[in-house]
Amino acid sequence: MLAILATAPFFLCGFETIPQGVEDAGGSVKKVGMTVLLSIVVACLFYSLLLITIGGAWPWQSFYHDMASPSVANVFAAIYQGTTLGKGLYTLLVAGALCGLLTTWNSFMMGTANLMMALARARMLPAVLSKRSPRTGTPVNGLIVCLVASVIGPFLGLGLIDPLTTFSSAAYVLSWGMAAYCLIRLRKTEPNLPRPYKIPGGLPTAWFAAVAMTILLVMLFIPNSPAYMGGVAIKMFIGWLVVGVIMFLATAPQRNKLTPEERAAALFASAKDAQV
Repeated sequence: MLAILATAPFFLCGFETIPQGVEDAGGSVKKVGMTVLLSIVVACLFYSLLLITIGGAWPWQSFYHDMASPSVANVFAAIYQGTTLGKGLYTLLVAGALCGLLTTWNSFMMGTANLMMALARARMLPAVLSKRSPRTGTPVNGLIVCLVASVIGPFLGLGLIDPLTTFSSAAYVLSWGMAAYCLIRLRKTEPNLPRPYKIPGGLPTAWFAAVAMTILLVMLFIPNSPAYMGGVAIKMFIGWLVVGVIMFLATAPQRNKLTPEERAAALFASAKDAQV
């Protein structure tokens, strides 16, 4: 379980594409939090049902040690071995898995491009990334950057992709922890700030998230820990931080021309008023 924690945040980060894509969808900000929460609940129910189904259909020891990839599809092929139903279920599951990958990749591309566009509007990234299509409103240059990265990625090989996944998990854990601590501080320094979404449980929930992310981040850097992300991933993590600091300092002159209110408006602009 602890070893899975090293990569789990990377896969959980897919839920972040919901708030990042709300501008294109033109949805209500008040419903974003509940949409993310509902998506996580439904996903947990789906995977729990999947595990119960596979566990009841095939001995887990054999599934773990002997079943080749795609393992779930092979389970149904083995249960209905030599029949048309077995071949049909195998094909259906493989096709469904491929469709799931395509939807994930698509959401990641849109979410990342929208995030870069928002940061560019707030002068935290080069302004060229803030360009939107006049016809569709999509972040054109951000999508081009994502496309280039997506094309190059598979050629890096598993030896680099695996540490990249683990390092990305640490990056998400750090960002989630920072968000939790910032939320706690804002509740004290800005008690009257308009808040369209209320956290279930209030500040105790925020403190739980902050402490949990801190513990997990520390575990990722402890050698011989089950969640240790490895030397290559740590180097990538440090490099990512260095690049971020350099870009933050390089964009400071442009960013300082905006007031805090203008930066907030640029970061969280809706599809109707994104003019900054």
